[in-house]
Amino acid sequence: MPDLEAAQALVRFVHAGLEAFGTSGGEQVDDEGSEELLRCLKAVLRRHGIDFNPPFRSHAGFRRYWIEKGMHGGGGYAKRRGYLQELFDPIRARLDELEVASERSDGLRGVDGTLKYIVFASTGHKPRSS
Repeated sequence: MPDLEAAQALVRFVHAGLEAFGTSGGEQVDDEGSEELLRCLKAVLRRHGIDFNPPFRSHAGFRRYWIEKGMHGGGGYAKRRGYLQELFDPIRARLDELEVASERSDGLRGVDGTLKYIVFASTGHKPRSS
């Protein structure tokens, strides 16, 4: 399922971007870009029935949040990494579950994605129709 793969890639990208911003700097997107990415991630996850409502909407919002919650100063990097793990791990786990379920149901579909016909045959006598 391509949309599921996109969701997984977007989760990895957003998580890595927030972690870079929150620890070492070197972020790949600006604040406006981070807001767009978070909005996009929320929309993609919503299509899979996954709620994602972080208490911030951009890198700047994440910074305000970590200061407000005491994730700054000594040990701040580790606290922010831990927080991001707690935020993203359940999402990754749910996406993994959806991927497994998708792979199972793909066995019932043909190459074009439509359901295959499954024919069951008996080795015994067929009943006569009236």
